[in-house]
Amino acid sequence: MKDKQFWIGAGIVIALLMVYYLIGHPFFLSNRTVMLFAILLFSGTL
Repeated sequence: MKDKQFWIGAGIVIALLMVYYLIGHPFFLSNRTVMLFAILLFSGTL
């Protein structure tokens, strides 16, 4: 159950990030997205 909750939360975070990016992404450094996805991926395996 914890894995399902994590992936739902990660999906919501990614969806919100995509919406934020599409509306103009002020104060957003796009080269840090890879690190964000890596953190989400590795924390999901714990």
